[in-house]
Amino acid sequence: MCVAATFKYGQNGGEWMMDESSRMNQIILEGNTKLFLPYLARSNGPATSDMQVFYNPVMSLNRDFSVLFFHHAQGIRRALDGLAATGARGIRIMNETTYSEEMHINDHSPSALEVIERNAALNDVHVITHRENLNTLLSRGFYDYIDIDPFGSPVEFVPMAFRSVRNHGYLAVTATDTGALCGSYPKPGLRRYGFRNRRNPLTHETGLRGLIGYLVHQAASCDRYVEPLLSQSINHYYRVLLRVHNGAKKADTMIQALRELRLTDAGFTLQEPGYPPGDSNSGSLGPFYTGNLHDPYLIRNMAAAIPLVPIQNSKKVEKLLGLYKGEVNSEPFFYDTDRISSFLKRSSPPLSAVLESLTSQGYSAAPTQFLPTGFKTNADEKTVIGIMSILQPKS
Repeated sequence: MCVAATFKYGQNGGEWMMDESSRMNQIILEGNTKLFLPYLARSNGPATSDMQVFYNPVMSLNRDFSVLFFHHAQGIRRALDGLAATGARGIRIMNETTYSEEMHINDHSPSALEVIERNAALNDVHVITHRENLNTLLSRGFYDYIDIDPFGSPVEFVPMAFRSVRNHGYLAVTATDTGALCGSYPKPGLRRYGFRNRRNPLTHETGLRGLIGYLVHQAASCDRYVEPLLSQSINHYYRVLLRVHNGAKKADTMIQALRELRLTDAGFTLQEPGYPPGDSNSGSLGPFYTGNLHDPYLIRNMAAAIPLVPIQNSKKVEKLLGLYKGEVNSEPFFYDTDRISSFLKRSSPPLSAVLESLTSQGYSAAPTQFLPTGFKTNADEKTVIGIMSILQPKS
């Protein structure tokens, strides 16, 4: 006997509640968009290539940011969701924003194409569907916006995307192979992305900045350069929204600005690429992108749009945008109160006390998305250690 599957969806995401005999299709609501979902073997965690049509409710947060971006986006006449699965991202954009230009939605799976077309009809939106290998599709046309959200690494599709995105267009790239990027698996990280990393106290920022550094190089190979607008480390993925511009000289400048990272007992130092890498535990890491992670104008616009757009995870989006606002124009990499306190052999003071002490002395200081006990500041390591050494620990 087939038992009906139930899908519960709330403000902070959803989950399948399904017994082994369940095989029922569902229609759920994400944001303000109805989505038909076929029975899925799995619906949590990163997707894998053996799934016919994948839907992950956790990634509704990822799609919320896309909806907010398109709420204010200008100059996009031809957009492409290149690896669309159920089509949730592109269909939500068409259904929940005022964007009314071309939305192309592609997936190589015939099952996915059927679901995409059904979801477009369900929400009465017009989209242009494709069932092709993404690189083949990209080789035949140009787009003002391209979204790449693959199973694992995006490197298979990035080179062709940089050739297909128009000048001043947008490229959004998601990577779920965080183990390779953040240093848990150094060899795949070096092989795919061209930088050295290992697990370290700054691991998620090194992973994200390593991904951006790879994108800088790939853009430069086409005499183009990138402008990061939104850079995120969330759950099991990294995601970067870039604006892509023509310009070989600026591309050269961005490559020359890449830096290597060397960890110290309580912090870090940055140095020019080319230093001897040393051994796997003490050598320099990178090279990494060290420029701005976010565009302040976009962050402000997204925050202002939250009450106006029916996104799924408004409270979490608002919290993350607050962290991104603090990271705008900040120094690369961060300090960790727990790490410095361990170096000082004492208990950690409250993060709020550290931030207040730094700002009272004229330094910038703000929490970061990368670690709850982390903070970004333009104070040097000696100053940070000195301030923390006189603060009272947590009671």
